[in-house]
Amino acid sequence: MSESDSTPPDDISLVDLLAVLIRYRRLVLGLPVLTAVGAIVLLYAIPLFAPEPVVGTPGYVAEREVVFEAVLPQTERFLSQTPQDAFRSLVSDVRVVLRAYQSVSTSDRVSTLSEAGLFLYIRDEVIGERVTVETGEARDTLIVRAQSDTADHAEALLSAVLAEASARFADTFEGHIRAGLHSAATELRVAELQLETLDRAALTAEQLPGRLQRETLFSALAGNFETAVQTYSRAVLAWDELNRLADNIHTLFEVDSEVLLVAQPPVLPPQTTRRSVVVLVAVFASAFFAIFLAFLLNYVRLVRADAEESAKLRTAWERT
Repeated sequence: MSESDSTPPDDISLVDLLAVLIRYRRLVLGLPVLTAVGAIVLLYAIPLFAPEPVVGTPGYVAEREVVFEAVLPQTERFLSQTPQDAFRSLVSDVRVVLRAYQSVSTSDRVSTLSEAGLFLYIRDEVIGERVTVETGEARDTLIVRAQSDTADHAEALLSAVLAEASARFADTFEGHIRAGLHSAATELRVAELQLETLDRAALTAEQLPGRLQRETLFSALAGNFETAVQTYSRAVLAWDELNRLADNIHTLFEVDSEVLLVAQPPVLPPQTTRRSVVVLVAVFASAFFAIFLAFLLNYVRLVRADAEESAKLRTAWERT
């Protein structure tokens, strides 16, 4: 017999692996079952007797409509912001909401915050959350809302924000009107120069000796003259409209006196992961852990039964 035939094979038989699992079958099967039962009780049974958690407490939302005077489309192209856009920017301005919030808030948190902290609080937690603005059903309307824990505070906050935005509207929008008037005046001057140039060209055409030459030049000038007249008319109309807006800047919008008050129900937290998925993941994880633990226990059993292997471990432990 050769030396290779007397050496036992080092390969692990699948039967040996299966035998280990059968030996520790109570552990391999019992741990996943216990995990599944525990996960089901934790995720399904306990919530039936526990109060539902909420993200936000019940509150109230006060809502008012702001109606604006319509602006001609020819005029809007000379304005960097329409009256609605200017008012929307004010309602979303941190300084406007900050002053309104300070005038009506009785919260201890607001009184204890520093100036910088209060600014960040208004920017991050109030604007867009407690104070919102959106376009109404009609094109020339805005819906402004304020949310608070009590109905009185929601109404007071809404009124304060609208009052502060209304007080600043004239100064803010007046700058846009002045810029629009400057643009309209520039366009008017350009149109006037075009018309003067075309008039001189027409006078030159009348002095041409040939009839065909005069008709050809007049035909070419007619289209340019029509375009210049249209540009001039649009600029004049926008100029007049912008001046009218400037004269009536304090009456360009009207805040509806009626306040719509809506009770805000508590908000439940969103379900990010399905409970059944959590149960399956827990069962599979415990099954892998049980198999690992079974092979570990089997290895310990074999080492304890082998005196030579046990002696090696004891020697290594004593040397450390």
